[in-house]
Amino acid sequence: MGEMRAGAILVASGVHKFDFGNEGGPPGGGRTDDVSYDIEGKFLRPPEVTLGIVGLDVLGDGTRIYVQALSITETGFSIDLSFDAAGATDQAVLNYAFVQWLAIGEAA
Repeated sequence: MGEMRAGAILVASGVHKFDFGNEGGPPGGGRTDDVSYDIEGKFLRPPEVTLGIVGLDVLGDGTRIYVQALSITETGFSIDLSFDAAGATDQAVLNYAFVQWLAIGEAA
């Protein structure tokens, strides 16, 4: 995790690898995973959290991947990743996804 202070504003960032390994989740999707980040003592109020998918290993057409930041507080947040292959071939598989996060807010 990296961070930079600019006046009273704090910027923290990191990358998480959701790794489903060779199992890749069930064919056809329907896989969900989440990870929590502890940022206790860094932000005065809940920060704004932005997510971006920066790397994927996916097999199959029509695969959908969703990421969202949940339970954002001044002490932490979680990232939820969902894999859905509705309408895809029965060979759709997600092996891994890299999600980059950026939290910006008032420093504690």
